[in-house]
Amino acid sequence: MRPMRPDRATLIYDGECGFCRQAADLVRRWDREQRIALVPFQDQARVAAFGIPLPALAAAMHLVLPAPDGRVFAGADAAPEILRLLPGRRWLAWPFRLPGVLPVARRVYGWIARRRRCLVRGYELDMNIIDLGLVYDVEIAGGDVRVNMTLTSPGCPAGPMITNDAYRVLRALGGVKDVDIEIVWEPYWTPERMDPKVRALMGL
Repeated sequence: MRPMRPDRATLIYDGECGFCRQAADLVRRWDREQRIALVPFQDQARVAAFGIPLPALAAAMHLVLPAPDGRVFAGADAAPEILRLLPGRRWLAWPFRLPGVLPVARRVYGWIARRRRCLVRGYELDMNIIDLGLVYDVEIAGGDVRVNMTLTSPGCPAGPMITNDAYRVLRALGGVKDVDIEIVWEPYWTPERMDPKVRALMGL
């Protein structure tokens, strides 16, 4: 079957990943003209027409541009293309043109994607910080990576271990020169920020 090229851009993402859903919700809020269709890759009836293998869709978000262009961008490469499609947000795409920014973004994206469902050693909830809804924002400028995240409570005993592990792993990525992890308390974390599957597992 020949791959379909839609009449508008389509973002295919992991609908079971809390971090991916947050990114899709952000695109939805910014896309006031509805230029981008959002489709979870679990909706196999819809994504099959694009001709992209399911393992690839499960590993990274994919942006499919509309006909006649039809180009496909995956992972971090999709981010600047998404921003260019959104009036009022196009200026956010310019840092990706700077030398070294996109390679660093690819490494950071890959690190997040590989760990979005894995268990985290030693944390009292034994769940990763993405599915727990603790990571609010990741910004990349050159070799600098800035992460805004929170904890389940100001007195969280695992706080230093979580931030130290995140800093250590991000700092070890090739091309990363500096990592700044800021703990923020607004918006305050609540269980509603967790991945629905995690909430169900915990009986919430």
